[in-house]
Amino acid sequence: MVSSTMKKHCHCRCAKSFKDRFWGILKKRDLNTPLFFPHCQSVHTFFIPEPITLVWVDQNFEIMKIEKSVPPNRMRFCPKAFGVFEFKRSDGIKELKRGKTLFPRFHKDSSGQALVEAAILFPLFILLVFGFLQLGLALSEKQKLAYTANYATQVGSLTNNDQKISGAVEESFLPTDISLSVLNHSAATQNEIPSSDRRYNDFLTVQLRKDFSLHVPFLSLSVLPLEAKSSARILCNNSTFPYVCE
Repeated sequence: MVSSTMKKHCHCRCAKSFKDRFWGILKKRDLNTPLFFPHCQSVHTFFIPEPITLVWVDQNFEIMKIEKSVPPNRMRFCPKAFGVFEFKRSDGIKELKRGKTLFPRFHKDSSGQALVEAAILFPLFILLVFGFLQLGLALSEKQKLAYTANYATQVGSLTNNDQKISGAVEESFLPTDISLSVLNHSAATQNEIPSSDRRYNDFLTVQLRKDFSLHVPFLSLSVLPLEAKSSARILCNNSTFPYVCE
């Protein structure tokens, strides 16, 4: 059996939106109707000009704790509670005691709300997780590409040998996974020259390109192009053809 007072308080409002949960009972006009906060373990009384009464309940709506005349500008907590009722007036709830059960009718209206919110947010959560994971892998691959380009440029600067440059790149990447370009410019004219004419003090530029495969749900983008470039002067001072150094 439910007492008459409990039956009267079965008619109450449920704070579902962020606005209702933030303002609480302050914006509620009907002073005799309590406001219920589901999935709530803490409330505040800021901006409320008069004391209020809090009734904490568990998932079965069994009263766990009653706090009467909570003054303004306070915080109240009940870590094990499922929710809390806010009353603007403490009269009429004398029959409500710890251990008794409330049966709010509005509880059926809020059933499945958390499931719907989870269904909406879960794809976004998966997208963010996989997105950050793929971004971290792409940045790691970009750093590896930049390091390989610098290393290959140093090898080419000391040896002036394209085969040694290719060998330096293949130490980190398979030839089928990467695109290698070697550009040469004359130090005297700044014009592009073939590798066979490259000599001491000329400019050498190594460019590496790699397609990084993306595996992010709900996105059509499947490949992210990565590129690294490094330049240096030829330090190999060999004046006889083919101008290479060991």
